[in-house]
Amino acid sequence: MDKKFIDILQQLVKDLNTGGKIDKFLTKTSCKSYLDDYTKGDFKNEKSFFLRVLEVGVAKEIYTTDDLANCKKKQVRVLVEAYNPKEASIEIVDILAFLLRGDTTKTVKQQEKKEEAPVKQLEKKEETSVKQPPVQPSTNDIIFIKPKEGSDFTFGSYKWLVLKTQNDRALIITQDIIKQMRFHASSNVYSNSEVRNYLINDFYNSFNNKEKKRILQDTETKDKIFLLSVEQANYYYANDTKRVARYNGSACFWWLRSPGGSSGYASYVFYDGDIYLRGFYVYGGSGGVRPALWLNL
Repeated sequence: MDKKFIDILQQLVKDLNTGGKIDKFLTKTSCKSYLDDYTKGDFKNEKSFFLRVLEVGVAKEIYTTDDLANCKKKQVRVLVEAYNPKEASIEIVDILAFLLRGDTTKTVKQQEKKEEAPVKQLEKKEETSVKQPPVQPSTNDIIFIKPKEGSDFTFGSYKWLVLKTQNDRALIITQDIIKQMRFHASSNVYSNSEVRNYLINDFYNSFNNKEKKRILQDTETKDKIFLLSVEQANYYYANDTKRVARYNGSACFWWLRSPGGSSGYASYVFYDGDIYLRGFYVYGGSGGVRPALWLNL
């Protein structure tokens, strides 16, 4: 679905929610006039499909359910049975769950587990001595090898991706989303945000003293740990696919430190890796956190 149309839906949800009229978004008859006003005659195909989705009650079910995961699967089936393409049905259900509930987990077809081929047991000669397992070195004993851009490695308790190397230092970001939390109760100013407070305190203090000495101060934020900006997320990733990040195995959206299109919104990377400049409401508690830092090599 067109990103600009999704932005329009997000703005509509925000405006209706602010005015206490979110129920107007949930049905075809009440939402059509709003969509006409907001789209100004554009996005005819997207609007037609979306109104068909509302007509069968998908949005209302997603908004009111107590079991969102199962509800999403059920609504996909409802749309497919109404002769809508399966991929489009999955996408619109995910979009509605995101807009109405802040949910960022993807509805995907459960893959069947491949049966493993039976392994033949080979007879072994009895050994005269028992082999001892190799001793695993502690973190302090490991000799650190300078990572290359695009590679991943472990530092502290997390796996990291190298975005850039510069002389004797590297810009790194966690491979996965480590936590979900809101950006702030109301403001999109990163310096005052709850997510920044978490990064520079709780997350930073999860490293031991030896590790802390290797974490350098960022010249832009003046922090040791920070979120990427929109510009950095654009510059350091070759494409959307490279920006996709997961939380507990599912692709989710993650916060950027740049403000969104209005005061209550912060920019983010959508679960498909696309950057949304308009942003998501800062009080959305399901925003992913991917810490970044400069590491002394």
